[in-house]
Amino acid sequence: MTDNPFWDWSLDCYASPGVKDALLVLQDRHGLDVNLMLWCLWLAEKGREPGPALSPAIDIAQDWTRRVTGPVRSARREARKADDAADLYQGLLSCELAAERVLQDRLVEFWPHCPATSAPPELQAHSALQAYAEHCGYADGFDGLITAVFAPRETV
Repeated sequence: MTDNPFWDWSLDCYASPGVKDALLVLQDRHGLDVNLMLWCLWLAEKGREPGPALSPAIDIAQDWTRRVTGPVRSARREARKADDAADLYQGLLSCELAAERVLQDRLVEFWPHCPATSAPPELQAHSALQAYAEHCGYADGFDGLITAVFAPRETV
């Protein structure tokens, strides 16, 4: 695999208090893609906005999730319910993470098409997430996620 600063940032961000829960609620209740939300947040932190890359990024993510990540996620969740499928669950979890990495490798390629912005990261994140959500027919509800992502993180 190639170096992907978005993937590295996503792993760190996802592990931050409150981020995982906020992302999974938006995914499971409203059908939003965790990787696209992380991409919007990452761009905002880096002083970029999705701009014209948003629509093709959404298309790529929706197609990949429909064909690959979604079915693997569904299988993993079913395996978790079975008392005798712990090894299968772990294998599917690894497959799901690998599928998400492939999508993030594709999303990071849009970087050159994402214009710089001088908006504060929290404001830019809200704007990008709102544009993505509107594309999916979801209204709003990102304040908790944005707060969790942009709250100061402890550094070691």
